[in-house]
Amino acid sequence: MSTIVWICDQDHLRHPFILQAVSAACEAKFSVTVVDRAVSRAGLTYRHLRVPFARASVKVFGIPIRGSAKVSMLLGWPLLFLRAFFTPAQLYVAELPSTAFIAWLTARFHGAKILYHPYELFGDQTTRVSPFTKWLERWLLSNVIDGLVTQNSFRANVYSIERNCRVTPVIVRNTKSVRPCSSQGGIRTALSLSADTRIVLYEGYLIPGRWLKQLVESMNYPHCIDVHLVFVGERTIWWRKYIEPVIDELNLTDRVHMLPYIQHSKLCEFIADADAGVIIYDNSCRNNIYCAPGKLSDYVSARLPIICPAHPPLVEFIDQYKIGVAFQDNRPEEIAQAISAIFAEPREIWRKRLELAEQEYNWSVDQAVLVNQFKELCQETHSG
Repeated sequence: MSTIVWICDQDHLRHPFILQAVSAACEAKFSVTVVDRAVSRAGLTYRHLRVPFARASVKVFGIPIRGSAKVSMLLGWPLLFLRAFFTPAQLYVAELPSTAFIAWLTARFHGAKILYHPYELFGDQTTRVSPFTKWLERWLLSNVIDGLVTQNSFRANVYSIERNCRVTPVIVRNTKSVRPCSSQGGIRTALSLSADTRIVLYEGYLIPGRWLKQLVESMNYPHCIDVHLVFVGERTIWWRKYIEPVIDELNLTDRVHMLPYIQHSKLCEFIADADAGVIIYDNSCRNNIYCAPGKLSDYVSARLPIICPAHPPLVEFIDQYKIGVAFQDNRPEEIAQAISAIFAEPREIWRKRLELAEQEYNWSVDQAVLVNQFKELCQETHSG
């Protein structure tokens, strides 16, 4: 049986795409071990090795010690290495430059292969990445990795052309499994809205790097005067400071609603009660412009036509299946016009197109690609 070790510098149990990839490997009869900082959970179908240093600050008498989160993180890296080093495998997988370096050190000793599977374009994000991290990733890409998985052709070109990746990137999209999904009336019940109320929904992080303010402001235009905007997610400090005052100032509290985070297992049936779904990454960095959001799968499964900015991967996707409307810039009026265009088409037409899209845009398609990459790299290890 071929063996895989996934080295993760976070809690893999909170990362749906890592969980999905690990499950796919297990289904394909690989022996899988995950090394990370998560608290162990009963019932896992794979081996889990935890390092004790979580990425959190140390407190003394309830007071955070300055810099202790970084110290805790740095102390965890040697333990991640030791855990991985004493777990021989044919293939080591990592999604961060730091853990890919650990994978390289370990793989050199065991004569194994390295698969780099980043979920972000490091160095092209809204959050700052150190120059060393940028250099380290480029060195790994051009010198040591044996396989690279990324989420779309635009990101693949960045790795191949700009970052001199030594292997051809394999594209595994951030899709999710097809699952029965019909509206249970959850949103309308929670907000006491009638069956004929028009609902536009955003689910996800309420943080900078998204045009959330402009989305709220779009509700103030005549195109959206009868539309309710629903946010599903955790209220952040940023949201409270910058977005809630806008809602109050524009007197939109009766049409802009906030609902708490919903577990993914219950999400699809809940959001299916809406009429359209929004993706709203800004254009401040290429990680956003070349985005690969998992909520695309959520919206397709829930049969929600998509409203999104004209970022290349999103436009390519919605134009291919004719399942949404893209706005060209971040002006609230432009967003409002896109919302209006969605409601100009009968819901049943959108539904039929989304059903066709799901036949190809689902995890079963991408799972086969990822498992094949696992098999090829493990076979190279055996033959080598």
